[in-house]
Amino acid sequence: MFKLITPEIIETTTKFVRVKLADGTICKVSTLLGSGDKNTKLAKNETETYGLSMAPHTLAAVGNVCPHASPGCAAACLNGAGNGGIFPKIANARKAKTVAFMLAREWFLEKLHKELASKLARATGELAVRPNVFSDIAWERYGIIQAFPQIQFYDYTKSPGRLELPANYDLTYSRSELAKSETRAIELLASGARRVAVVFACKAWRTEAHKPILPRTWRGYPVFDGDQTDLRYLDPPNIVVGLRAKAIRNDTRDGMADDGFAVPCVDS
Repeated sequence: MFKLITPEIIETTTKFVRVKLADGTICKVSTLLGSGDKNTKLAKNETETYGLSMAPHTLAAVGNVCPHASPGCAAACLNGAGNGGIFPKIANARKAKTVAFMLAREWFLEKLHKELASKLARATGELAVRPNVFSDIAWERYGIIQAFPQIQFYDYTKSPGRLELPANYDLTYSRSELAKSETRAIELLASGARRVAVVFACKAWRTEAHKPILPRTWRGYPVFDGDQTDLRYLDPPNIVVGLRAKAIRNDTRDGMADDGFAVPCVDS
């Protein structure tokens, strides 16, 4: 059994940083943003989209980039689904980006700024960016969002606050299994301040698209199919974004329902 070490930056240049992960793996971080065409979450978007995929929660062993994650959220995170759960190289790259953000913050923000400027210069139409594909960082605090008003940024968040945002940054509140989270979700819907994402434990496969049918309402609010597109900023503010529980294993999906992270797939 290997001994975990403290992650560190072992080399920094203007173009890249070299990172040593907690298991001793050495990774080079030279690109932060990924094309939506290569990410299952973003590939469904018709708009040109880029995402920043970092290791969620405390997986990089260098702090917590999901400070409001519930136990159910951490257990059900899609970071381990798809290629990220199959190829160690992808998982390590996400961890390395997280380490770079935590330990080489100035380099990271400058690099992100350069990449966004490059994407914007080459864009032929609308450009969307999801800076928290698996993380939950308050990017509005770092000036990145404000520096690119021409780009539409959007994310999901479990932070109960974060209501004062730049005009080009759209957030969808993500309900968890915690009672306080559900209370906050209903408060946001009632006030019209924000739409809310809810995971449904659907098992009946009855639609033409071979997807489980979502309920029509949750707590009296209309449910929109959030799996049709990832571009949440196109949705109305006070609706429920219905997401089907996704997991590699059936017992993991069942666990989402058992702990309340995923709710019953019935009208409520």
